Amino acid sequence: DCILSILALEKNSGISHNVELKPTYGLGPDEVNRILEDAYQNVAIDHHNKLLQETIIHSQSMVYSIEVAIKEMPDLLANDEMDKIYNAIIMLKKAIETNDREYIIECGKTFEKITERFSAERLNSAISSLLKGKHIKEV
Repeated sequence: DCILSILALEKNSGISHNVELKPTYGLGPDEVNRILEDAYQNVAIDHHNKLLQETIIHSQSMVYSIEVAIKEMPDLLANDEMDKIYNAIIMLKKAIETNDREYIIECGKTFEKITERFSAERLNSAISSLLKGKHIKEV
């Protein structure tokens, strides 16, 4: 008397778990079938929306990380490089507003290229400050 039964098996441990969906709130079999059919019909749209949201979140994270890094270590940037990075931030934020996943990905790649040197310099600076004055045996 369940509507849907799902069995999941974790391959490495061999542990399995079974979930059964039972009718509640007066849903009859016809209503459940309609809900399932709607879900199947919308799977491509749902998948696209999921990928779009993941791309947006990743892009927003990249922007946030660079903005924080600039505040922490602005001296690592020359003025012209700072301008290029700020323009890249604006470009990526505008791309996110379009909700065009391919365009966001393209702008994200451009953003990564523009910020690559700064990110590397920031990492090198952080490592240098951690290692400064330490003997090789202390590392």
